[in-house]
Amino acid sequence: MKLTAAPTFRDLGGVAVCDGRRVRRGVVYRAGHLLEPSDVELRFVRELRLRRVFDLRSAAERNRQPSNWLGAVDDAPLPREVHADVNADVRAGKAALFHLLEADCSVGGARQMMLQTYRSFPHAFAGQLRPLFDALLEARSVPLLVHCTAGKDRTGFACAMLLHALGASEAAIFEEYLRTGDVLVASPLAASLGEILGGYLGRPLEPAAIAVIMGVHEEFLATALDAVRAEYGSLDAYLEQVAGMDAARRGRLREVLLDY
Repeated sequence: MKLTAAPTFRDLGGVAVCDGRRVRRGVVYRAGHLLEPSDVELRFVRELRLRRVFDLRSAAERNRQPSNWLGAVDDAPLPREVHADVNADVRAGKAALFHLLEADCSVGGARQMMLQTYRSFPHAFAGQLRPLFDALLEARSVPLLVHCTAGKDRTGFACAMLLHALGASEAAIFEEYLRTGDVLVASPLAASLGEILGGYLGRPLEPAAIAVIMGVHEEFLATALDAVRAEYGSLDAYLEQVAGMDAARRGRLREVLLDY
């Protein structure tokens, strides 16, 4: 089901990995903020029987818009929500990113801001990926939802790291990331971001610049992966150092999340 209240929501299931297996359906979901769901949508989400909501938003974002996903989480003995506080996005109020747009609020400036956002992800996620993988390795924590505000940038990087840990090829990782397309370009979230940025800058951004910020582009994720390799040598080394995902834990993760 497509959720009007969360346009980027989808099941990560079905993605192929290198050994011919696929990510199990109904175990890991990705999304943005759930904004004013209808009764039908809320019933649908409740039927997912989520056990854990992994919120990548900053404290400021959560205070501004408390998570509506929590009302759909199944009762469980474990904490129902994990706050990751990934402060590496213009929606999180990252001042350095606003300054990039101050210098150039055109399409070019928007592109540079997004590239810098993705370039910062490896460091921003360094203390946050371990709890996500710990949860995924615990059977009582799934089904699990990982989300941010838009559900494409921070969530996209987290899901890319998860798919790599599961053995997905880089082509499959990019294909899954690009599935978001331009679904947010004409959304209420885009209009809201345009107002926020216009108020901060004292002048409106070009619609085409907003479209760049609200879209997904291969060079964005490629920039994040290149930054990982530049600092850690490889994606495998990054996952082992920041998330403890050595060969044994990756093997267990595949048993939990992959179909035979």
